[in-house]
Amino acid sequence: MLFLRMMKKFKFVITFIIFFLLPNTACSKRIHLLYDVKIPKKNLKLYYKIYWGPIPLGKSTITITPKKYTSVVYTIGIGNLVYPFYAKWETWIDSTGHPVKILIYSRHRSKKRKKLILFYPQKREVIIKYLLPNPSTKEVKNISFPLYDELSAFVAAFFINYFKTPCVRLPLYIRGTLSSVKIKVEKIVTYKNRRCFKIKVKLPKKSELLKRSSEVEVYLDINSRLPLVLKSGLPIFGSLTGKLIKLQDFSIRGH
Repeated sequence: MLFLRMMKKFKFVITFIIFFLLPNTACSKRIHLLYDVKIPKKNLKLYYKIYWGPIPLGKSTITITPKKYTSVVYTIGIGNLVYPFYAKWETWIDSTGHPVKILIYSRHRSKKRKKLILFYPQKREVIIKYLLPNPSTKEVKNISFPLYDELSAFVAAFFINYFKTPCVRLPLYIRGTLSSVKIKVEKIVTYKNRRCFKIKVKLPKKSELLKRSSEVEVYLDINSRLPLVLKSGLPIFGSLTGKLIKLQDFSIRGH
C-alpha cells in the first residue's frame, strides 16, 4: 500500500512537471482543439505604444465589446516618415464570439485597400467582397464551421484556461481557407510585478493581420487576462514591441 501511494505521488509530480514546467514538451504530444472559448462580456479599450528598440514608431488600440472587436494600428513620428501606415480591422461577433462580419481597411501612402467578409454558418459559406482599390464581384467559399477570424481568435486567446490546457489550437478562417492558430504557454514570468503567461501565438504564413511575421509573443496578465506586451513583426520595420499604456473599462462605468 505504501508503495502504491508513493507511485501515485510520483505520477502526480511527473504530470505537473510535464504540463507546467515543461510546456513545450506537453505541446508536442497534446494539443487541444477548441471550438468555443467562453469569453466574458467586456467593454474594454486597450491602448498600446509600439517601439522599435527604444524608439516609438506607432500606436495601436484594441476595442472589445460583446458584439464587436476593433483593432487599429498607425505609425507616428519617424515611423510615419519612413512608412506611413494606417489599418483598421473590425470584426462583428455572435453571442459565442465567432465572426459574423469583417471589415478590413488599410492605407499605405496613397494606396488604399478595403474588403468585406460575411459568414453564413447555416450555409457553410463565406462571402468576400473587395471594395478598394477596385470593387469587384464577390467570391464565395465553402468552409466548415464553427471558426474564428484572426482578430476574434486573438481575443479568445486572452480567456483560455491555460492551467488546464497550456497548448491549444483554434479553427481559423484565413484568406479563403480553413486553417488553425496555435497557442502555447512557454512559461510563467513576472512583468512589472505582475505574474504573466508568456504565450506564443502562431498564425499561418498567409496572415492578413500580420503581414511580415506569423508569430506573436504575448505577456498575458494571469489575473486581469489583459495582454501587457505584444512582440511581433508588424508592417513597419519588422520586429516590434507593443506595450500597454492605458486601459479604459467602460463596463465598470456602466457605459
